[in-house]
Amino acid sequence: MKKITDQIERLDELEKIVDELIELNREVVAENQVLREKQKKLISDNSALERKTEEARSRVSAVIARLHKH
Repeated sequence: MKKITDQIERLDELEKIVDELIELNREVVAENQVLREKQKKLISDNSALERKTEEARSRVSAVIARLHKH
């Protein structure tokens, strides 16, 4: 009888561990989603900054070209 009781206790412990792992997985999935959204925004922001930098570079080049003509 003790052996069965021990096995039931061990199964209860394993069930708790599995439940904790399931909860941890849910948290990691949620955190991963947040990080993916942040990454998407950062990529978009970076693209916008690259575009603005190129526009500024072109304007500066145009100003320098005009200065050389005078």
